[in-house]
Amino acid sequence: NIFRAWGLLLFVLLCYLPRLTTLTLRGEETRRALVAREMLATGDFLVPRVQGQPLLSRPPLQNWLIAGWTAGTGRLDELAVRLPSVIAVAATTLLVFWYARGFLSPLGAMASGLVFASLGQVGELGRFGETDALFTLFVSLSLLGWHAGFRAGWPRWQTWCLGYLAAALGTLTKGPQAPVYFVAGVGLFLLWERHWSMLFSRGHMLGLTVFCLVVASWQVPFQLLVGGQAGRDIYLADVPSDAQGDAAPAGSITSSSIEGGQPQTQAVEFTYARSQRTLDVGDSFTIISRQTAVTANALTVP
Repeated sequence: NIFRAWGLLLFVLLCYLPRLTTLTLRGEETRRALVAREMLATGDFLVPRVQGQPLLSRPPLQNWLIAGWTAGTGRLDELAVRLPSVIAVAATTLLVFWYARGFLSPLGAMASGLVFASLGQVGELGRFGETDALFTLFVSLSLLGWHAGFRAGWPRWQTWCLGYLAAALGTLTKGPQAPVYFVAGVGLFLLWERHWSMLFSRGHMLGLTVFCLVVASWQVPFQLLVGGQAGRDIYLADVPSDAQGDAAPAGSITSSSIEGGQPQTQAVEFTYARSQRTLDVGDSFTIISRQTAVTANALTVP
């Protein structure tokens, strides 16, 4: 397993690092870089700012990573902005491999990691200095980490704390979608499998406490500095523009329209497998969590 993990890591680095800095900064990358530069210049790591004015676009975890690399190397360039995404893709690839080893052969688990790392959308966003790759890592860790612990019989408090810690980091990366995906997916799974008592366990309460403490450690001082309205806007200000930016001509096929077919497809798979009594706990968790995430994404965008 160690050699296969190193092989996957080498594959990601060879695919994503070459020519990483060839293209100049584009799109949202410039804003991420400017916020990190201002953090280092002012020493204010709580409020994302550009030219002294709050930039209410995303929570600051990605900016912290860019600023940390810049502080260590003394250079704020394309590598500093894009490297967190590459590292996130590598970590998610290893996470998929580790999770798949719980029920697949070593070759099958390695193939799972290779498939993820070679997906077209992952290849694009993994070389781009945006929040998507980091957000994918934390959402994946919350769901797959929680379910791996559930299957392995970990103590409940460990399972819940891992899931909620990852969801909190996802919140600090992009917003409240992370806990929505985690809570909705895991909650529906536990209800379906008739393990709903876990929702009322002390371990679950401890996990919720971890989530609140991690998010509040930034959210509370941030709102004290800029006010309650800014605390809302930093999560929601970009939603209308994102929704408009995703608009496409009538009749065209987009990634969103393809993803929109996933819930129906998964429902058919779920019903058929259940009728054939071939659906195990891992299958039901995967289908429920994926369908919940796609549905929640559709409901949170106007």
